[in-house]
Amino acid sequence: MNWRDELAIEAKDAVARFVATHRSFRIDVPQPEYRGGTNHVTFGHAGDRPIVLKYFVNVQRFRNELFGLKHFAGTGLVPQVLDVADERLIVMSRLEGHDIAGSFDEIDGERRSTLSRSVGQAIAKLTRLPYVESTDGYSPSRDFTEFFWNEGLRAVVAHFIEIGRRVHREVEIYRAPLFDASLRFLASNRQAANRKLDILFHEDVFNTVVNGDRAVGFCDLELCRPGTVWLQLGAALNLCGPDRLSWDDLRSGYERERGEQLDADDLRAILAMHHLGHWIRICRGGRWDGDSRQSGHREAAEADATVHASAMRYAAQELGVEFEPVHRS
Repeated sequence: MNWRDELAIEAKDAVARFVATHRSFRIDVPQPEYRGGTNHVTFGHAGDRPIVLKYFVNVQRFRNELFGLKHFAGTGLVPQVLDVADERLIVMSRLEGHDIAGSFDEIDGERRSTLSRSVGQAIAKLTRLPYVESTDGYSPSRDFTEFFWNEGLRAVVAHFIEIGRRVHREVEIYRAPLFDASLRFLASNRQAANRKLDILFHEDVFNTVVNGDRAVGFCDLELCRPGTVWLQLGAALNLCGPDRLSWDDLRSGYERERGEQLDADDLRAILAMHHLGHWIRICRGGRWDGDSRQSGHREAAEADATVHASAMRYAAQELGVEFEPVHRS
């Protein structure tokens, strides 16, 4: 039995125990086909209210999502925590809508612009909430250890430049000039990592829930950690593309909600943090440095190389920031 099957059994048992002692809650029939990539979700209702019962793969992810849900609760853009149980189960309200990726094939013209601005405004509302360090209990800055994050952003950037250079040397597809230029660009813009980590950074922006041309909110906050607006907008760039959202409109919505304009230094820092996000994925969260013996990591990274390269180029074009050498005849 693989770990996903074991997790599904544990989740079913935890949900059954909860429902047995909370008679106002019931489980939906049928359940969604996709129940989660890392954790396991169950749809249900509390009376007439749609809910999600989310069972986590480990306690750290449970605690981190719970922190994020409570942090952003006042924005009205995240599910409301209704109950917690078993140290790995959160019962929360369900945002009404669907994942944003399902809208990409359906939006064009003015609808694309409107949704892009709405997403930009929603992201801005998240960034207006200052991150306050916890003095007791769970602290993401101390306890979120994935991607070396508890060592500080400067250390994270240094780690992934070092590991990324090994991948660049050892893996043929990553020897392309673009990836060398990306690492050089990240290294030359280290000042982007010097800014105080003053917001809670929601990396998984693909978990944006939309309804028509309006952003309803965000879910799956388990990877939230201290960050900056540059990190947040660097992640948001992944939502943009010819067949996705418009960066110009997302930026417009963001700037309008924040009441401030992004300048050239901001754009370079945003692109640098966008590249950092790609190298975190290329290096499998820091677990792989190009070692050919780790065949699973290598095959996954090689399969995604073209996607990473295209995203880096598109982001640079949208921001108007060059990172590849310009060859002039």
